Amino acid sequence: MGAGTGQRALDGATRHHDTRKVLAGVVVFLRLVAVPPIVVAIASGVRLGSYAVPWLAVLVYLLFTAWGTVFVLVVWRAGKVPGWVVATDVAVVTACILLISLAVHPVYFNQVDGSDLEAAMEVSAVVVAMNTGIRKLIAACLVLGAAHVVAEIPTMIAYAGDIGATITDILWLAGTALISALISSRLLAADDRAEAANREVSELHAQAAEARARSQERVRYLREQIRRYRALHDGPLSILTAIASGGLDHHDEEVRRQCAVSANLLRGLISDDPMSTLTDLSIALTKAGSDYAVHGLRVHYQFSDLPPDLPPSVVEAMSWASREALNNIALHAGTDRAWLTARADGGENGHAVTVTIVDQGKGFDPAHTRHGRGLSDSITGRMADVGGAAAVDSMLGQGTRVELRWQR
Repeated sequence: MGAGTGQRALDGATRHHDTRKVLAGVVVFLRLVAVPPIVVAIASGVRLGSYAVPWLAVLVYLLFTAWGTVFVLVVWRAGKVPGWVVATDVAVVTACILLISLAVHPVYFNQVDGSDLEAAMEVSAVVVAMNTGIRKLIAACLVLGAAHVVAEIPTMIAYAGDIGATITDILWLAGTALISALISSRLLAADDRAEAANREVSELHAQAAEARARSQERVRYLREQIRRYRALHDGPLSILTAIASGGLDHHDEEVRRQCAVSANLLRGLISDDPMSTLTDLSIALTKAGSDYAVHGLRVHYQFSDLPPDLPPSVVEAMSWASREALNNIALHAGTDRAWLTARADGGENGHAVTVTIVDQGKGFDPAHTRHGRGLSDSITGRMADVGGAAAVDSMLGQGTRVELRWQR
């Protein structure tokens, strides 16, 4: 899976997480909205003298406030409502509903709206609805509804008309819980569908990228085969065909020299690196080396990771500079072997291509040897013309090393 695919999967997970955060924000908002009615009810209860056990009422309101503070902080920081918070909220609200009924006179519930913690009860049901399954929601509604009915019993006995209000409260509790559950489930289900569709699109993108890679590999392979065919056709195949047809005598000295050139070319086309491929530069360097087979110079080649899209001017400069280095070996080094390597490595601005020609011949002392025009013009000059560089290192009796370097 590529980076783009991983990012799309991450975006899907982020959207799902954002939906949870939105639902958590709604719950926090509802919890805060439920506070003003309770404050008004407390003030009304104090004005009407409705508290039978004032210390118990104070304890209930302190408990409710403390838990509400913890609830808001935990949910706000977590961006969701943890399971233990859901269970604790139902337990605390249920306890507060039952305890407040013991701390007030029955008239309190009848005269003051919100005095029975109805808003807190409904918010607690919403918390359960948005964060659990239907079974836990039903259980929570039964617990909260039962606590509300038990708390209202003294008031219903004293004021028969309060029975209808209590039934209405239970219906509101059930309706609020049901609607909240439907809304949250629809939102999360839509997120799940969107995430599934996103994964499917990501898989299609990955398959398309894989198909493009296979197609590019096939094109690269065909181009390499064409280069290999041309190199073989123009050299070894031509000579072998002429010899086979009787047009050339293989005992002829010139034919033998041409066969040596072709053999050297074939060695260049066969790389020691199983991952290497033919490029314009590798073919040009191979041909440069094979031309010196007629002088009895055998060139060993090694190519690695050469880019296939080098500018023609760079290929030409490196091949001709290599020819000049090989010519110097054939004329002055006193050896019949040379090693030509070409490789590419990544640099800050792209591929850096290095061609190295090495021999183990007589060598020379650079400090006391005057460089001829071949070195300054054909090697150093050619590389400078294309923005490259050349370096020559030699020592008497230790051979010579010529390095050509060009960076994109």
